[in-house]
Amino acid sequence: MKAPDTDQATRLARGRRLKTMRTAAGLSQSQLAASMSARYSVSRYETGSRDAGNMTLGMASKLATALGMDVDTFTRTLLDIPTWSTLPARRYETLKRRLRRLGHTQAWLAEQTGLTPLQVSRYATGDTYLTQLSLERATRIAQTVQADLADLAQW
Repeated sequence: MKAPDTDQATRLARGRRLKTMRTAAGLSQSQLAASMSARYSVSRYETGSRDAGNMTLGMASKLATALGMDVDTFTRTLLDIPTWSTLPARRYETLKRRLRRLGHTQAWLAEQTGLTPLQVSRYATGDTYLTQLSLERATRIAQTVQADLADLAQW
C-alpha cells in the first residue's frame, strides 16, 4: 500500500520545519547529509519536492540523531502533531506483544491505521522492519498502540 501523497502546502510546511531544525542545529544541508552518511539530498525534503512525512522511520531516526534530537520530538515537530499518551515499553517487547498487552488483534490495528492485515502481520512478526515504515504510518501505529517512536523503531 503506497503512502498517500500530501498536498504541496503540507510538503512545503514540513520542509520549512526541517530547515528550521537544521539551521537551529547550525548545520548546512551538506553537513547534515554527510553526518548521516546519506545518499540523498536534504534539499528535496526542505523544498517540498519530496514529502518529509514519507521518509522512513529509520531515516528519521538518523536525521534526529544528526540534529541532536530524539526521534519522537523530531517527528512531532516535523509533522506538527501533538504528543500522544504512551505506555512504557517492557523488556523484549514487540508490536505483537504490545497488541496482546492492550488486548487487541492485528486485524484491529489494521482497521485503526488503514494498513492491510498482511502488512500488519509482517510488522508484528518481524518479517518487515518497522523502521521501513513512512513517518506518517509509523506515527499512526505508535499512537494506536500507545508507543514512542523510539520504542517502535526497536521492535
